[in-house]
Amino acid sequence: VEPCGISISDRFDQFLNELNTVSSVDDLSNLSSVQRQTLNWLLNEDGLELCPEDDTLVQRYVTALIYFTTNGDNWTKCSKTDFTCGSNRLDDSPFKGKSSYLSPVSECDWAGITCNTRGKVAEIRFEENNLNG
Repeated sequence: VEPCGISISDRFDQFLNELNTVSSVDDLSNLSSVQRQTLNWLLNEDGLELCPEDDTLVQRYVTALIYFTTNGDNWTKCSKTDFTCGSNRLDDSPFKGKSSYLSPVSECDWAGITCNTRGKVAEIRFEENNLNG
């Protein structure tokens, strides 16, 4: 069964329609762009399997786009493969108690992200985490 009960191509088209409010269709369609890389992650790898009508789709896309545009795989802490992210009890950084970026939890639970009571990103903080881009 396909996520959201729609075909892969319909889901792709509907994601394009929702995300063109923050990225151009040209960028989202360009196979070598970071926007397309992020879209592909949302469609094919994201464990939450969001649907096009999900209220957090654009927010999750933008926060994931930060990861891909800053070479998140090379971050010092809390990259998608850092399974110890947020576990250091002595850590007083914005990563304490948080999950790795791109993990299958709300983006509000990703390291460096703080959301308000309505689940909207209110702050993004990174401190010397080898961001590039």
